[in-house]
Amino acid sequence: MKDDSLHKGTRASGAYEARPWLKQYPDYIQPEIQPQFANGLEIILESVKTMPEQAALYYFDQAISYRELDRASTALAAAF
Repeated sequence: MKDDSLHKGTRASGAYEARPWLKQYPDYIQPEIQPQFANGLEIILESVKTMPEQAALYYFDQAISYRELDRASTALAAAF
């Protein structure tokens, strides 16, 4: 029995490298995007800096601001 799993993987990655779906994109859509943030933590930290009093979470009739969320999560991390 011949194991051609490596060959199939190479063929699949070659199809991905060719990116044939880009032909379907309209001209105004860029084929490459550069995300502003690397992960969710960076998004939260930026929100703490730019809008600390804005509500980050709502739980029933209470709201927790980004500043409060940052303080509570930092305290929890320190406790662990």
